[in-house]
Amino acid sequence: TVEPVHSSRRLPASAYTFRKAALKWQEVKEPTMGYSIMMPGKPSASEMLNGEMKVRMYYDMANGIVYYASFMRPANAITDNNKDSLFQNMVASSVQNGAEIVNRKTIERYGLPGVEIFYHNKAEDMYMNMQIIGKGRKLYMLMMGAQKREALESSTLDFFNSFKLIAE
Repeated sequence: TVEPVHSSRRLPASAYTFRKAALKWQEVKEPTMGYSIMMPGKPSASEMLNGEMKVRMYYDMANGIVYYASFMRPANAITDNNKDSLFQNMVASSVQNGAEIVNRKTIERYGLPGVEIFYHNKAEDMYMNMQIIGKGRKLYMLMMGAQKREALESSTLDFFNSFKLIAE
């Protein structure tokens, strides 16, 4: 919403200032999915893969950043023998259409093996940072995306580190 400013003085446009409202991060608890995470607003809920994947997403319009957390129970349990191929398939399905992987590393959270990928989706001109972690019949995917790479640099760790496993 644009609010007009009425004044008896004339000022150049460069003299006007705008302050972004500070975001009020809130905990998003998903006990049925076994996790909680902090997001800068109330996320919308949706489902993918015929309801098998539960998604929570929030778009911060002021900063142009999308926050995404999802959970699913894979058909086959994630084991030490199949985790690498399963994570690679998840990455391949997310990183499509000429996206360029900038960085990839193996991670572990709460004893769950995983992978972290930073990539540039050239088709949508979006930079994405994604973590996939899982074990047994639990698979979590966390993502942040923005058109400006710098936008992700300051808040990605806070978002990823706010992820916690909770009792189902």
